Amino acid sequence: ANLTSLGLKFTGTSGAGTFTFTPASGTAATSGSVTINPGAATKLVVTGTGTQTAGASNSITITAKDASGNTATGYTGS
Repeated sequence: ANLTSLGLKFTGTSGAGTFTFTPASGTAATSGSVTINPGAATKLVVTGTGTQTAGASNSITITAKDASGNTATGYTGS
């Protein structure tokens, strides 16, 4: 469901966050803390320095991310 079209907005990423409901008229309401788990990995993000010298070592990090950019903590490499 498109929660935004229903007047709901989630503040946070995967992990803890809250929902806020803003009606067309009246008072907005915010939920207690809720937990959102990351989705399945959809991409791998490689980070490191932008340059490399031939023969020199270089450190890089590869992170699995879901479609919303959250770290896909359940990714095992397959």
